[in-house]
Amino acid sequence: MFIKETNLFIETFDFIKKNIIKIFLISIFYSFLLVVSDFYIIPTIQRIYFSVLQKDNNMYSLIHIFDFMTFYNKKMFLQFSFLRNVVYITSITFIIESIIMIAHFKIFEKKNNLYKLYKKFFYIFPNLFVLIFFINVIVQIGLVLLIFPAIIFSIFLSLSPIILMIEKKSMFLSIKKSLLICFLKYKELSFPIILWLLVKFALLTISTIFKFSPENLFCFLYNSISNFFLCILIVYLFKFYSLFKPIKKF
Repeated sequence: MFIKETNLFIETFDFIKKNIIKIFLISIFYSFLLVVSDFYIIPTIQRIYFSVLQKDNNMYSLIHIFDFMTFYNKKMFLQFSFLRNVVYITSITFIIESIIMIAHFKIFEKKNNLYKLYKKFFYIFPNLFVLIFFINVIVQIGLVLLIFPAIIFSIFLSLSPIILMIEKKSMFLSIKKSLLICFLKYKELSFPIILWLLVKFALLTISTIFKFSPENLFCFLYNSISNFFLCILIVYLFKFYSLFKPIKKF
């Protein structure tokens, strides 16, 4: 099936325009939660990190710094780092699930009472969280190896959250189907995902070059912008999948 990329962009931005307030609120809400959690988590990580770095300013490798930590510091560092990753993945999972559900209900113009909506939302969430966690680990491994594998993993696993939610498949079947579809249609998926990664890279570059004060405000703005572009990407992927395969009701 031939899918016109131009039509996908038009449909995506048309959806964004009609639902801009919802998407904006989702972006800033989960950014706010992440900043609040970082307010309590990041200082502990930084304190442990810089306490070791002060002993030897020539230590630039995280692995090298980790080797010089005490057992207690290693334990605290790993616990808080893991907690921070869990909070981050939780916020990303909520964003992805929220956008997919909004897009899905818009197709069928379906109205649900709050109880049914929350029931569906939290029923799907555990499996989706595990999937997003797995994808994050795979992409991080790709970044450790080289940047190129991380981009490949991001592209070929991009449809798995949508497949898991819409088709109610298991995590591994969702990944398998995503790999098959993305292998056939990688041209339509490559550009928006690479563009999203470039936006994240640009935001990180700005944060390293310029010093912003207060730092929490910048983190809030950074996460809000990053979340907003993630929402756009999810809408595009959903529109792509809806053209590739008819969407069924939940």
